[in-house]
Amino acid sequence: MENKLCKIEGCNKKVFGLKLCNMHYSRQRNGITDMRPGPLPIKGWGWTDDDPRLRKNKDLKCSITNCTNEYYAKDFCRMHYYLNKKYGTPFYKRVYKKDIPKPICKAPNCNRISVSRGFCGTHYSRFRKGTDINRPIGNFGEFNHMWNGGIFEYPNHYEMKKNRLIVLENANWICHYCGGKADRVHHRDKSKDNHSLKNLRASCAKCNSQKQDIENRRYYIQRYGISSAKIMNSLELSKSEVNMMYDNGYLKNVLKLHKLL
Repeated sequence: MENKLCKIEGCNKKVFGLKLCNMHYSRQRNGITDMRPGPLPIKGWGWTDDDPRLRKNKDLKCSITNCTNEYYAKDFCRMHYYLNKKYGTPFYKRVYKKDIPKPICKAPNCNRISVSRGFCGTHYSRFRKGTDINRPIGNFGEFNHMWNGGIFEYPNHYEMKKNRLIVLENANWICHYCGGKADRVHHRDKSKDNHSLKNLRASCAKCNSQKQDIENRRYYIQRYGISSAKIMNSLELSKSEVNMMYDNGYLKNVLKLHKLL
């Protein structure tokens, strides 16, 4: 069966309905009498070249310099016309928050963005608490809440910190006693001045505190009715020496020799 063509003269499209193609069938359904074979003029159905709704000055351009858009109304193209209608000027540019310069903290030598009262977050907190605004930012040195005047518990504190990192890295940050995560070191001889690598063991917080508790209990333990602390002070011995003498069994004789028993 051959395909039937539209009955409109000059139209070679296939029949869609009522012996018309889809284009002419739609025109008939919408009441349009113009059945030319080609498409209708632009601007929608029923618009012709002499339609009064078309712009009279369609060959003019926008009056704005360097604007090549087609004339729309009041010497402007469509874009500049609506800008002028809404903002009062065709050159209006909307201002966004990101384009607004942000204020800087008024504290000296501070380039942070202001949050409140002209200060950044850090200086505003100091302003509310009444602390010195001009001091450097940071909790180091004497400004730290743990500051005790620069006095360290361990002599040669720098050496201990340096060897501590070496011991922890060599142990892969694993506790020597329990196999957990290590973040500190334990002195094997219980001293506070021997920071050699052989004397340090990687340990976690729990194991380190347990070792200290054990040593404290041994420090105050009674030896033949006398505390280890008194023996150490009287004989000028270390804690390890007192424990060794007690384990070997001649501590009692030494105490009798010094008339402590």
